[in-house]
Amino acid sequence: MVACDQTTPATVGSAAIEWSFGWDGLATLGSWTAATVEFELPHPATCRLEISTLDAEGHTATYVGKDSDLASGRQRLTHYFQVQRVDSTIKARLMVNDARHSETVIKPGESPHVQPLARRTDTLIVTVGCPETWQEWLSRPGNSANEGAVRIVSRSKPADLPATARSFESVQWVILAGAEPVPHEVSEALRQWVADGGRLVVSLPKPLDAFQASPLRSWLPVEVEREPVMIRELGDLERFAGLSMRIPSTGREPAARLRGTAGKVLAASRDDPLLYRAPYGFGEVHVLALDVTQPPLSRWRGLRELAHRLVELSAAPAIKEAAPPATRITALTSTGISDLASQWQAALDHFSAVQRPTPSWSMAWVLILILLVGPLDYLVVHQLLRRPQATWLTLPLCLLIVGVLAARAAGSWNGRSARAHQLDVLDVDAGSGRFRCQTWINAYSAETVKDDLRLKPPEALWGAPLAGERRVAAWATPEATAGGMYRSGGTEWGRTMYHVYPDDQRLTAFPIVQWSSRAVMGEEAGWVASLPVESKLESTGPGRLTGTLTHFFPGELTDWILAYGTRVYRRQPGREEETSLPWPPNEVLSLDDRLVYQRDLKGMLTGVVIRRDQREGRAGSDVRMSQTPYDPLHREWLSIWEMVTFHEAAGGKGYTRLTNQLLSRHDLSRLLDLERAVLFGRLRSAPGHAIERNGQQVTPDRRETFVRVVLPVRRTVDIIRELPDFKKSP
Repeated sequence: MVACDQTTPATVGSAAIEWSFGWDGLATLGSWTAATVEFELPHPATCRLEISTLDAEGHTATYVGKDSDLASGRQRLTHYFQVQRVDSTIKARLMVNDARHSETVIKPGESPHVQPLARRTDTLIVTVGCPETWQEWLSRPGNSANEGAVRIVSRSKPADLPATARSFESVQWVILAGAEPVPHEVSEALRQWVADGGRLVVSLPKPLDAFQASPLRSWLPVEVEREPVMIRELGDLERFAGLSMRIPSTGREPAARLRGTAGKVLAASRDDPLLYRAPYGFGEVHVLALDVTQPPLSRWRGLRELAHRLVELSAAPAIKEAAPPATRITALTSTGISDLASQWQAALDHFSAVQRPTPSWSMAWVLILILLVGPLDYLVVHQLLRRPQATWLTLPLCLLIVGVLAARAAGSWNGRSARAHQLDVLDVDAGSGRFRCQTWINAYSAETVKDDLRLKPPEALWGAPLAGERRVAAWATPEATAGGMYRSGGTEWGRTMYHVYPDDQRLTAFPIVQWSSRAVMGEEAGWVASLPVESKLESTGPGRLTGTLTHFFPGELTDWILAYGTRVYRRQPGREEETSLPWPPNEVLSLDDRLVYQRDLKGMLTGVVIRRDQREGRAGSDVRMSQTPYDPLHREWLSIWEMVTFHEAAGGKGYTRLTNQLLSRHDLSRLLDLERAVLFGRLRSAPGHAIERNGQQVTPDRRETFVRVVLPVRRTVDIIRELPDFKKSP
């Protein structure tokens, strides 16, 4: 995160202009951040905002907002930008009729309100209507060994929340409590944010009348009945908090009656759920049937521990993990790869047509050059020519020849034409109809250029018109190496400025240095009218899946898998041949087909191999299981995105030794135990964005399309109850 001034006043003439940035001045590196200005307009005018920051390469990126025709009077404008360098200066300009009306400059480190926080591992939690003590309970400074800081932003009522989903991008959790009404526009912003991967906790008010009139009721995945239920037992909630401390109760407490078709009951009073966790889109909602601001919970001394458990925070900083072997540490340090996003960037940046020499090969030629201008030149001028003064001719001639050969070799190795790689990741949630389309473009140039890049989204997907919120920005990794977000600034030459038009998915004068590449990421999100998959899936128990599937993508799916619970399903030639058979569109797939095999999901992701060793001198055999170590240097796109999609299911950092900071919203592992199946595969066709480079459409050297579909599963047994964790809190 980067902390910005919450409110920066400036004065133009007699009118006060107030700027504000992020959440009380907090912005996360690499996430979209809101910049808002309030000003007095003496007459109608066309206004826009322009925000300039440093990108990860040290260039100045100016994010240009849309023109808005405003009337006279007090006005308010909001625009979004990204901070991609921890030491970046932020310049915000208000343009009125294309003239600079006001500007504010924020320099991190030169103000007590501007403090750079150098890790994306920091957690931002927004509490609404919660007691003031919650901010003290949940906030925590960073632990340099394992954890980032936990930052709490408090709001007294939902009306104080922003009305756009993009403002919530840097937020990990939102906690709603109290009886204050939720405005419709705030409810819609929360709905979109949760559908895109956010996590919402709702503590239902007492009495329930305030919630029954709330717009949240229309979309929350948990049904709240109008009449409360009287409960006696609260021990399950005490165990969920990890305490043996009783909740003070009069014996019969009114609580909301919760009903759901998917999810988990985390705590219950006999048959009545007290805490329900349910999926919505790519995110999830936790609904608490009791009001944390009212008795009996408000009088409970264990409320602090319950607050920690609701947002999945440990009560104390985590114990330092055991260090991996020294060889692995050395490899990761030397390559600069410590996050899955960095591995993905390295794979995207690998152009097969650009065959550069290895370091050992380069060192060999340096040694040859030293021998050539040293001993060999000495033998030629002293022994062969017997003219020592001739070295004034032979040495420059030798260096000239070597220079010409090196230049020709460099041109041959690095190529003489522009190249590009492209990956489209299409996400669809069949339950809510939410879609996300992310496109990564890596543009390579054989010369130093300033390119105009534009992403052109398809007009329709699956026969339905496509309309959603769009944005684009340069792509950066959470590393401290060159091109990383955590890199500190120094003396940098040749840095320039370019403009980003997020809503138009366009960049102008985007700088690319000779024989290098730059990555850009475009995003689009919205709601689909027509789903690309028709599913009838049922679960007869944990990890047991039956039913049929049909997809309508414009091409066959290859290398596909279907994950549910702890199991993974795919149709393959035989049990030992773990390669998915192609799946054409409109073909009905039955999970009861004899060619559909299942295995353990974690075992597939981690490459578990089972071996049987015959016992010496005895009958029988010993079964040995070995896990394939994860290679952070491999460049296979499909394998990397399989791991991104199911990183937590594979064991997370404990297996890969890599964090998943930047792509954490793309990890769908948490949905697998919430009555959701995830279909992942490679699409032969390319329905994603098209690229224009300087007005000309680009045909990428390599283009892949991965699809990920979240499918609802109808359970045929009672809702899953999560067993309490009897381990003592640290």
